[in-house]
Amino acid sequence: MFDYHNYLNICEQVKELQKAKIGLEVEMYKKHSQIVRDNEEGLTKIVDGDYTVKITRKINRTVNQDIAEELGGFGLKTKYSWSKAEFDKLSPLDKKVMAKAITEKPGKPSFDVEINL
Repeated sequence: MFDYHNYLNICEQVKELQKAKIGLEVEMYKKHSQIVRDNEEGLTKIVDGDYTVKITRKINRTVNQDIAEELGGFGLKTKYSWSKAEFDKLSPLDKKVMAKAITEKPGKPSFDVEINL
């Protein structure tokens, strides 16, 4: 018979480790909050003693469908769900107008820690 009990125990351990990992990530983010800003997107490398901490921030963008429809869409997909590449192809004036339909929120940062050898 399969060891379901062991499987469930391991799943519980994984949950607890994930909670601990998130707690440490929050502490790392707070420690480096002067360097990493919530409204900036991209990778930040920080050397901290024997470690290099890489924090990647992403900005999540959503399109308000009602506002996009009112603004005309400028030849973008009819559902007004376009890629950043499509948006970047617009003229500067059209980007300025369509930016009114886009909401930006900081995404969850991702962390990578390496030992400096």
